[in-house]
Amino acid sequence: CIHDTRIIMTFLLTATFILGAVIAGVYFFIKRIYSYWCRKGVEYIEPDFFYGNIKEMVHGKISTGGLFKKFYDDLKSRGLKYGGCYTFFSPVLILVDLDLIKNILLKDFDNFINRGMYYNEKMDPLSAHLFSLEDERWKNLRAKLTPTFTSGKLKMMFPTLVACSFGLEDVLSEYSVTQDAVDIKEVCSRYATDAIGSVAFGIDCKSLKNPDSEFRQWGRQMFKEGIKGIIKA
Repeated sequence: CIHDTRIIMTFLLTATFILGAVIAGVYFFIKRIYSYWCRKGVEYIEPDFFYGNIKEMVHGKISTGGLFKKFYDDLKSRGLKYGGCYTFFSPVLILVDLDLIKNILLKDFDNFINRGMYYNEKMDPLSAHLFSLEDERWKNLRAKLTPTFTSGKLKMMFPTLVACSFGLEDVLSEYSVTQDAVDIKEVCSRYATDAIGSVAFGIDCKSLKNPDSEFRQWGRQMFKEGIKGIIKA
């Protein structure tokens, strides 16, 4: 009986030690992740455990754009040109200085091609776009798309964009008559859907005429926010 008790005690002590070691290891691992910007000598926004800096967004208290606007304002108020934050356990660089943003977008863009966004080419092909793809896939897609946006091609697109704008004018004219409140974001999104459909695919999406058209419904679905979409991203 004493022998069995010793075995049980030994087992419990060993299990407790292993569990404590695992917890300590996880703690220091996460602590090291959250010290990334500190080790790089970059000013950063203090993260919360597990969530990083996106706790409010995960709980639906603020939109993605609103949260990063908040980060931007925070860093700008400190007089910083750039700073860091964390989305869960991933470090994210936030740019504030306009000249720095311009250099990255125009000159050094090939060094900032991975944005850490969700994409799955097999299960969710629409997620594999230029803003989410990484490394060679991004380079290959960009090489294919770049010739589409030359000055000559853009001039050819202009009449199509103007034609779509007539529908926008009609919608706004209706609002001016009824005096109803205008959801300008929704109206502009419908115009953008029609413009992209016409220019890129030669399809009249009719989103301005019908707010619940199939293309507009898919557009809403792509940008619908929620906990599932946030975790996927």
